[in-house]
Amino acid sequence: SVVKGFLAANPQAQENWLLHSVLGGLYERTMQHDQAKSERQMAIGILQKLIDDGSKEVEVHRYLASLLRTEKRYDEALRLVNKAMSLPSDDDMAARDLHFLLAEIYYETQQEDLCEKELRKVLEYGPDWPTANNFLGYFYAERGKHLDEAERLIEKALKAEPDNGAYLDSLGWVWYRQAMQDNDSAKVKRALDKLKEASSKYDDPVIREHIGDVYHGMGDLDKAEVEWRKSLQLWERRPNEPPGPDGVRHKLEQLLKLKTAGKKDEK
Repeated sequence: SVVKGFLAANPQAQENWLLHSVLGGLYERTMQHDQAKSERQMAIGILQKLIDDGSKEVEVHRYLASLLRTEKRYDEALRLVNKAMSLPSDDDMAARDLHFLLAEIYYETQQEDLCEKELRKVLEYGPDWPTANNFLGYFYAERGKHLDEAERLIEKALKAEPDNGAYLDSLGWVWYRQAMQDNDSAKVKRALDKLKEASSKYDDPVIREHIGDVYHGMGDLDKAEVEWRKSLQLWERRPNEPPGPDGVRHKLEQLLKLKTAGKKDEK
């Protein structure tokens, strides 16, 4: 391509870090993971040199921190974000994005209280930002707390982007958690329908896992197994994305043990 040809001729040019980053994302989406990592490393090297040479640009620090987060180099990413926050800037959107990146890092490193605090801060800067409303709503749904607020946050996100599969999944999941608290089978069915709608918009491993979880809760182990297997297949295409396949793999292993034990009891 033209982009690859240009980068081949000018691999270390300072202005090329964004092209390397974009190309890395394209490789990731086409499951060319080694090439994606190589492009990210090129971008990281260029950005790090810019900072070493004295760059005070907040965006340079944020992009580097974001790439380091993708590489799971969380301590380095946190240091960079904190440094970026100390740089002079009157850009509220830049501040919002830094707090959001902090929330992502804390979420992926299981620092839940800090993640929640940062998401609240993000919404102070941008109360109508659908990405942040969905993130906090889903965060609460995962933990089974503040479910009414979680529903409001997610519905606010969906009002802005009604066909967003990730947001539809969040709504289905908060409905399921509400149904479990209320012991309401009709709400379970409504949640399952919403999760299936989400999957039709966006075939995602987390959504498939959620559908499997609902089937498992309903006692339909065969359908749960099908969905969890689909989730694992989808994770194979996304080896660098959090939260990863370990959780659903463990569920599937436990389910298969249960089904095997059941067959032995039948004999």
